[in-house]
Order: sequence, then structure tokens, then C-alpha cells
Amino acid sequence: MKTYLVLYDAQKKALFDSDIKPLLAESDCHFWAYEGQSLDGLSGNQKVLLWLGDASIKVLLPIAVEQAWQIGVIPHPEMNRSFKLFRGLGTAEDTISAILDNPEPIGMDLMVCNQQCVLGSVMIGNPEVMMPAALMDENWWCKIKNFFVLLMSFRKTTLVSYQMTTEKEAQVNTAALSMSLVYRPSNSEFTKRTIGETEKDEATLNAVIFSPRSIVESLHFLWTKFLPKQVKTQERLPHYLGHIKTTSLTVKSDSGLLNISIDGEASKEAVLTVNIKADALQTLGLTLPEKLPVSEQKETVRVANLPKGQVVKELVNRPLSWIHHSDPEEVKETFIAIH
Repeated sequence: MKTYLVLYDAQKKALFDSDIKPLLAESDCHFWAYEGQSLDGLSGNQKVLLWLGDASIKVLLPIAVEQAWQIGVIPHPEMNRSFKLFRGLGTAEDTISAILDNPEPIGMDLMVCNQQCVLGSVMIGNPEVMMPAALMDENWWCKIKNFFVLLMSFRKTTLVSYQMTTEKEAQVNTAALSMSLVYRPSNSEFTKRTIGETEKDEATLNAVIFSPRSIVESLHFLWTKFLPKQVKTQERLPHYLGHIKTTSLTVKSDSGLLNISIDGEASKEAVLTVNIKADALQTLGLTLPEKLPVSEQKETVRVANLPKGQVVKELVNRPLSWIHHSDPEEVKETFIAIH
């Protein structure tokens, strides 16, 4: 059996033959053009190199886990979300050298949502809000356009009631406009700008809940989190944000089916279950961040300022008012931020 099985994009064979295959010329490889066919005949416990786009990688990751493959990921023109998942990828030449020079695999966590591997993020809520909010890292003119798209959306969208249960059975019942769930906060510009980067990896997911009670609070979010080029995160969250860090989260809604987006693919689900599979994937050639020991990991539920009880009933299925309960503090905080 060859040392490496190389699965490459059949649609880009010419590019593979000219740019990638020569870099593996001195290695013991078997090359297989992949175009979505069944891989049931492949044996387990082998070293597999992937030169594929996001869509194919997403399909193959569960197989890699089940078959205990040791995988090396080589940069591909249609690899976008995978770049954030497999941190530390350089050029194709540097990546292949790292794979060949470091034959021992390293365990990597995987985030799974409703039986799907997640490369980047899961978003829950109104699509009119989710799509522009996901484009926080675009250029300035796109930001201005999406600023006004979001502003108009806030004027006609409504909050939805959600019931969440964490791994340790913590119950959160609130109303929210949208939520973003990621493994690393840096996997989504929205989560990175709201809760900040993490120095060490943890086998946990991060859920950020966006729950403005009024258009004024929505404006505060746009002005302080969406428009600035650089955002300095603070330990204390604004009143309209919540943060849950846990190894698994179940989300339901009394308002009906959930609008969800997994890596940009939209669908409707009755229940959403997300969990982290620790060290599920054996990887080659990666330099991953230091990982916090499981014994030091703690579940965190920061939702004290989110709507609860009677307030949830007041907010659900009603357009946002300009100021919730004529609260002058909302106006004060927003104008301070703008100033």
C-alpha cells in the first residue's frame, strides 16, 4: 500500500497536475481524482492528503473520523472556511513539506451540528439579519451598504423566543434576533468582534446571542461592532449580547421552525443540536494553538442581561420600538458610543 492516498479535485485536474503533483513527486503516493463518488472501498487507518474545496472537505471529514484517517489538507482555490478551521496553512509547498516532515498526527476538535461537520459557523435567526452580519470583514463600501441593509431590517424584524440547554443542563429561555455558534471565536467575524480572540483552543463551542430590545440598541451594535475597522472587546458584554461556552448546546423555539445557516447553507429545523467532538480528527502537518486541558475547561453562561420572563412575551413577534420602555440609558449609551 502506498504511503499516502491523495484525493484531488477532478474538476481542476490540470491545475493539480501542474502545481501540486510535482511537489509530491518524490513521495510514495497514490493519486485519486475525487468528484463525489463513494469511498466505501478505502481502508481505514491510512494517511490521506486532500486537495479539495470546502464542499468536498465537509463531506469527507465524517468519513475521515469514522475510518480513523490521518489527513493532511493542501490549500485549494475553493478552500475558504477550511482555512480558518485548519489554522496554520501556508503555501501548498510549505504545507506539503510540513506534512512530509512531521509524520506523527495531531488530534483536532470538530464541531458538529445536526450530524453535519461545521467548517466555520452556525447562525440562527432572521436571514435578512444573518447575511449582512456575516460580512463584517468586507471592504468599507460593502460595510456601508450592509449597514443600511441591517438598519432597514431592524425596523421590520421581530425577536424570536428560544429555549437553550447546555451540556451541564443549564436552561436559558430568552428572546433574540440572531445567534452565532462557532468553535473558535475567530471562525466568524461576528463572534470575534463581540467576545474577542482566545489564546488557547478549548474543546468547547461559543454561542453569541444578539438580543436588542430596541432599534437604539441595534444602532449601538452597528456603530460599535459592525462599522469600526478595529474593535477592542471588553470583559463586560453590552446588555443586548449574551455568551455561552459549553461542549454541547440544544436550541428550540416556541415560535416555530428555526431558521439556521450552517456554513452558509440555509435550512429550517425543529431542533438544533451542536456539540464538540474532542480530538476526533487526526491531522498531519498542522501547528495548532496550545490546547487547554479538559480539567481546566469551564462551562460559562453569560446571559444575565438578556430578556427573560415577561419581557420575552413583550418582545416576541412585535417590531422593535425605537426605545424599549422609554429607557433613557439606551439613548445615553448609544450617543456616547457615537461621540
